[in-house]
Amino acid sequence: MGLLFSPTFNMSILGKFKEKVTKSLIDAGNRSKEALDIAGIKAQIWMLEKQKNHLLQELGREYYKLKLSGKTEETGLNFFVIQLRETDDEIKLNKDKIREIVDDAKSRITESFTHVPLQCRCGANLDDGTKYCGFCGENVENLMKEIKETGKNQSEKPSVFCGVCGTAKDNDDVFCSNCGAPLG
Repeated sequence: MGLLFSPTFNMSILGKFKEKVTKSLIDAGNRSKEALDIAGIKAQIWMLEKQKNHLLQELGREYYKLKLSGKTEETGLNFFVIQLRETDDEIKLNKDKIREIVDDAKSRITESFTHVPLQCRCGANLDDGTKYCGFCGENVENLMKEIKETGKNQSEKPSVFCGVCGTAKDNDDVFCSNCGAPLG
């Protein structure tokens, strides 16, 4: 029975596929939650701005009444000024929350695009959490120690093996002679 029809091989592929689909669904759920959070905060800001406009109108009315009466004491207006300051502070806090949500989302997106996959000495890409290379049996923990010591991932070195199936490649090959994958 060939490797392609091996139950263990097929379960491994299905397991990886399931992991990737699950991660994609979680990411989509997180983006939806972020969008809902931002919409809710924007609604709060809108309400606070309405409240601020109302306070400004009341302040204007009270000031006008004060001037019409000829009184010079403005202590009655302090209530409106205090309320306006508190409202402005709440608006600023909510805008900061939105900025924080957006910045977190941007950093997650940037991180997902800048993640360099770990590559074994044989040239095969290693998934996160892998203990041994599926193509050559290399102990990933030992490989990680070496990377920490040297500061270089194997992906920075030219590979003499196919990154998909691990088959050795000839110098002039453009495609893998075993699986047909493009060689870089």
